[in-house]
Amino acid sequence: MAWSPSDAQLAHDIILRRTGIAVPVSRAAQLTAALDAALKLVPNKTALLDALDKQPMTSAAVRAVVERLTINETHFFRNRPQFDYLRRSLLPAVIEERAASRTLRVWSAACSSGEEPYSIAILLDHLLAGQQWNLHVVGSDIDQQVLAKAREGLYGDWSFREVPAEFRDKYFAQAGDRIALDPRIRAMAQFEQLNLADRSWPSRRPSVANMDLILCRNVLIYFREEQVQRIADQLFDALRPGGWLLVGHAEPNQMIFKRFVAHHVPGTVLYQRPPLAAPRPAPPRPQITVKRPPPPMSLTDLHRLAARDPGSAIRQLEQETNPTVERQLLLCRLLAGRNRLAEARQTAEKVIARQMLNAEAYYLLGIIARETRDTATAVSSLRRAGFLEREFALARVALAGALADQGQTRRAQGELQSAAELLEGKPATAAVMGDPDLNVGRLREQIAGQLTLLKRPSNCFSAP
Repeated sequence: MAWSPSDAQLAHDIILRRTGIAVPVSRAAQLTAALDAALKLVPNKTALLDALDKQPMTSAAVRAVVERLTINETHFFRNRPQFDYLRRSLLPAVIEERAASRTLRVWSAACSSGEEPYSIAILLDHLLAGQQWNLHVVGSDIDQQVLAKAREGLYGDWSFREVPAEFRDKYFAQAGDRIALDPRIRAMAQFEQLNLADRSWPSRRPSVANMDLILCRNVLIYFREEQVQRIADQLFDALRPGGWLLVGHAEPNQMIFKRFVAHHVPGTVLYQRPPLAAPRPAPPRPQITVKRPPPPMSLTDLHRLAARDPGSAIRQLEQETNPTVERQLLLCRLLAGRNRLAEARQTAEKVIARQMLNAEAYYLLGIIARETRDTATAVSSLRRAGFLEREFALARVALAGALADQGQTRRAQGELQSAAELLEGKPATAAVMGDPDLNVGRLREQIAGQLTLLKRPSNCFSAP
């Protein structure tokens, strides 16, 4: 049943008000598909709009829409640089600080199927080495279905692609065609439904108050700016004085977190609620702006801006009338990083129209196509990238994943082995073409882990 623009907009406004989920124009088809799925549960469109507006979040119709609009991609130890810093520096420091009370509270907001809070529980178990502590690890999400999966503690191979080797046998065991988390670790975490757009937390939700550490990664990008500011303020209130907040690399600029103290550390930025003994940081002085066109930024300055404020870098690049290919490729990566996949794909295609032999443009097009489940385009584009640039090892790794999505396990293994051969003799710290944040050593680890997954009889290499 077709949705008129006015009805679809009304449904969007209701969803935005109740959940905070903003659906951009590029995802309009996803919105109507979600509404059509929910329409099967109610008599008509009017009844569905009424349900979205008035029924509780746990009702079948509301859940049907929310579950199709939320993106539940996650895995254990996702974003290894951030987890490496947690393991080596931040968590040991917090443990030392809380040693007198032996109490530690961690919240994973928008935890999806639970891999993130369980990863924290594993790190705490490893670091505490049998010491008796009062640990409170809570994961929350708006989607009841993924929370049920989290409580079950059973996962496929795809969830383990970044698990450190030393933790695999210690904390996980094969259970038929799934992999089961150690029951002791599973008991360390609790899960509850929580809507980040709700104003009632943390004041009326003691389970997420007075936290030592909050992880709220890759979720704020889906909210509108005014909601993001309110949620950031609520996260500040949910931390104890001196507590820490970790967000994703693509999250809003640091002005949103102006109440926090920003700490730039290897691999990430951490935000801290100032301790009681420290003076509250003064708000930034208002800047006097002169109404004149800003001069074009150099590519180097754009990369620096993108690292600290991706949204501003995107706006800067979108304003340019005749960008170079290098600037278009940067824009494509930034758009993809903020899940603006349709726009990112268009940008990659524009580069290819200008330079039909640009290997990096085909690589980005392949990565975007795989994210949108367009496996045929992903395979052809990634194969073209590897053909155009013979030393493009990362393109071969990505091609292996796309081939595995199609069930072509043997060919995927061959691409991974070819990629490993391309890296032979190169320093572990050398940069990798296609990803400025990845080095040769880390890519070798990824290749070895993916080869191990592909060789398992119950291989589940492809993305969920």
